[in-house]
Amino acid sequence: MSSDTIFLADALGLSAVHVNRVLRQLREQGLVTFRDGFVTFDDYDRLVEFADFEMTYLDQVGPLLAK
Repeated sequence: MSSDTIFLADALGLSAVHVNRVLRQLREQGLVTFRDGFVTFDDYDRLVEFADFEMTYLDQVGPLLAK
């Protein structure tokens, strides 16, 4: 396991084993490529689907928390 994986896991508050498994799964499915310290999103649409990502929650008007 690379030190980058360990650092990423620490920053995310996840175990290095879990992060390593997920990154491997992303690579095996052809969603991302890791090379020379860079990440390339090879298939963004499939990555969004894989992550069940909902873009609208980032598109907020006004404060996120009610007063």
